[in-house]
Amino acid sequence: MMAYLASVSDVIIMGKNEQNMRKENIQGSTASLPGLSTPQTPEGGTSPLRFVFRGKWMAWTVLLASLVVTFFVWYLARGVMLARANDRFVFRAQTIEAALHERLHDYAFLLQSGAGLFVGSEEVTRAEWRTFANALQIDQHYPGVQGFGFSKRILPSEKKAHIRQIREEGFPDYDIYPDGERPEYTSVIFLEPFDWRNQRAFGYDMFSEPTRKEAMVMARDTGLAALSGKITLLQETEKDVQAGFLMYLPVYRNGEVPETPGRGLRPYWDMFTVPSA
Repeated sequence: MMAYLASVSDVIIMGKNEQNMRKENIQGSTASLPGLSTPQTPEGGTSPLRFVFRGKWMAWTVLLASLVVTFFVWYLARGVMLARANDRFVFRAQTIEAALHERLHDYAFLLQSGAGLFVGSEEVTRAEWRTFANALQIDQHYPGVQGFGFSKRILPSEKKAHIRQIREEGFPDYDIYPDGERPEYTSVIFLEPFDWRNQRAFGYDMFSEPTRKEAMVMARDTGLAALSGKITLLQETEKDVQAGFLMYLPVYRNGEVPETPGRGLRPYWDMFTVPSA
C-alpha cells in the first residue's frame, strides 16, 4: 500500500513538472518570435506600462526643450539680421542724402558763376552766354542738369520792345508764352545747350506757372538759391516723361542784395535757372 502511494505521488509530481516544462517551452517559443514580446512583471510588482509611459513623457520633454531652444536661437539670429539690415539701410540713406546735398550745392555754385558773369559785365550777349556755358562743360561736371538758363523780368510796358529786340537777333517767331496779360513776365531768353529740347522753353514765362513762380519769388526776396517743387519740364516729350525740378538764383541789376526779404530791390532783378531731372 505504501509503495502504491509513493508511485502515485511520483506520477503527480512528474505531471506537474511536465506542465511546468510545457509552459516554459511555450513562453520560450513565444519570446523567440520576431516582433512579439511577452511583458514580464519585474520584482516588486511594478507594471511594465509605467516604464512605457515614463519613456514617452521623457521623449516629449526632450522634443519640447529642443523646440524652445531652436526658437530662442532663431529669435536671436533674427534680431541680429534685422539690426544689420537696418544699419545698412541707414548708411545707404545717409550716403544718398549726402550725395543729394553735394549735388544741389554744385547746382547753386553753377548759378553763382552765372550771376558773377552778369554782375561783372555791362551787357551779356547771346554769344557770350553760349561761350561761357560751353566752357563750364555742364554735361560732364553737372550730371542731371538739362540746361543753364537766364530769364529776364519784363514789365507790360516793356513787352513789345523786348519781343522786337529778340526777333532782330535772328528769331523771327519769338514771343512770350503763354499768351495773356500779366503784371510782369519772366521770359527765358538764354538757355544752353540751345538744342531742340531746350528750344521748347525759349520765351516761356515761368511766372505763369504757380510752382515755378513760388520758387522764383522765394529766391527773389531772399537773394539765395531756391528749389522748386516737382514739375514736368518743358523739355520733356510725350514718351518716357519724368518729373523734374528747377533751381533759381536772382541777379540784381545794381549788384546788390536786399537786406530785408521782400523789400528794397524787388523791381530790379532777373533770374538764373537750372532745369534738372
